[in-house]
Amino acid sequence: MFLVGKDKDFLNADNIMLIKTLVATKYNFLELFKSLLDIFLKSDYFLIPFNIIPSLFGLYYLTISVIHSKFDLLILFFVVLLNLYLIKIILRNFKYILNNNSNLIIIFQSFFITFFLFLFLLLFFKNFWGIIKLYLYFSPIIFLFTAFYFNNNSTKKFNFNMFFCILIIIFPIYKFSQFNNGIGRQDTFPSIIKSEYKNNINWSVNSSIFSGCHKIKIASNDTIIIRYLSIKLNYYNYKFNNGIYEKKYNNQYINNNVCIIKLANSYFVVNDPKTD
Repeated sequence: MFLVGKDKDFLNADNIMLIKTLVATKYNFLELFKSLLDIFLKSDYFLIPFNIIPSLFGLYYLTISVIHSKFDLLILFFVVLLNLYLIKIILRNFKYILNNNSNLIIIFQSFFITFFLFLFLLLFFKNFWGIIKLYLYFSPIIFLFTAFYFNNNSTKKFNFNMFFCILIIIFPIYKFSQFNNGIGRQDTFPSIIKSEYKNNINWSVNSSIFSGCHKIKIASNDTIIIRYLSIKLNYYNYKFNNGIYEKKYNNQYINNNVCIIKLANSYFVVNDPKTD
């Protein structure tokens, strides 16, 4: 759903289920396009066309779908310029690979022949999920195609597209900046962690909360929380033993009460049973 840019509001459970249903109905491409267009227009997402090209080349996080403020107008202006810039690079490089036959260019020619052949086959059989997988498999080549300027210089056949590369480098800075408790920004980028975990839990855990605890038990049935805390405890030299994490002192385990680590008001806290 990179078509809606980085705007996470559109990707609620109802819209996701609706789109899954549309794809599963085996519409042809034009029917599916019209249905998706109706959904976007009803949600006031009129700027979707400006998102397509940047998103296909990995720059979805620089797009915009809805205008909320004057600052958004500046972003829209930048997105329009970005579209023009990418179109220029794409047309220039396509022209070059169509008129040259070096070993590197033959690789790109083979890629595009293979890519478009499978794309047309998947469209013919209405396999839209397959198209998404095809795009993901070939995305490194798509990135390289845009990351270079091909030219006819006899000494240097291509140059790095520095502006595009800088924009790509910005992505991890954007995605993993200190936001949503440090787990990354909640947007349309596919995530292995549900949005509730990002919004409702502060994942900051440091050694100070374990001060004085020689044995610790995790009070949770949530697999994600258990795995995360087990990694943290292992990092702080607590070893798992019969359902409890223990820390050795002078190469021996100390027999004392078990501290409990649990989630309370979005934060992880450790309680000593002796003081509860």
